[in-house]
Amino acid sequence: MEFGKGRKSGGTVKAALFGLAMLLVVGMTSSKAEVIADASLATDYIYRGLDNLNGGPAFQPTVTWITGTGIDLNAWFNWGLTNRGSQAIRNFDEVDLTASYTKQLGSFLVQGGLFHLSWYNFPTFPDDYSQFNEVFVGASHPGLPFQPSVTVNYELNEVDGNDLYIQVRMGHEVMFDNDIPVFLGLSAGYYQADWMDLDGISDINLEVGTTVSHGLHAVTPSITITYVPRDEVNSNHLLIWGSLTLTRVWLTGS
Repeated sequence: MEFGKGRKSGGTVKAALFGLAMLLVVGMTSSKAEVIADASLATDYIYRGLDNLNGGPAFQPTVTWITGTGIDLNAWFNWGLTNRGSQAIRNFDEVDLTASYTKQLGSFLVQGGLFHLSWYNFPTFPDDYSQFNEVFVGASHPGLPFQPSVTVNYELNEVDGNDLYIQVRMGHEVMFDNDIPVFLGLSAGYYQADWMDLDGISDINLEVGTTVSHGLHAVTPSITITYVPRDEVNSNHLLIWGSLTLTRVWLTGS
């Protein structure tokens, strides 16, 4: 398996829980400029059904700048705590950079953007297997039950590119004692990837999490059950993994 492919882009299993934390911390206002920093400890790094650290835990910090104009900039980092490979001397195994634009169109929330990945721990870094770019577009309907959404990612690399990943997801928030939110999410991904001769469902995810917030701070524990139906993606078909995320928000303007 080539772990330099099929990584984080344009939305993840964690995205709904992160969004829940942000809504609770800063409310529903979209006109304010904000800088959001979070730090996650994850028991594993699972993405699109791929086990990118062979069952090892990871430290995953994130910085997001929400400009208040619809344009968001995000930097995501992965630091494997074990199984770091031949270039473990580097501080981070992976850095993902995303620029996106979000706009309300009627009842739909539409987003599109560009994504760049650098996987420093790949033995042949830098090349087209350890660095690649994707474009993505997505739409959601927050007003419908379970807030359904779909995101499409397309890889732009000249070598071994043209990968397509489509994720459909839905979620629901339940409040306990009027102040304890529990989020339930379900998502499924379709992956067409020549580099591993894949064309089909790559992952089905069931997630549950909650967020405890105080002022501009939040703590979000979550657990995810991932079913991987294809041996090409992962020979371990059932994965259970979790994360604990600390979040801090700075309001930078209006």
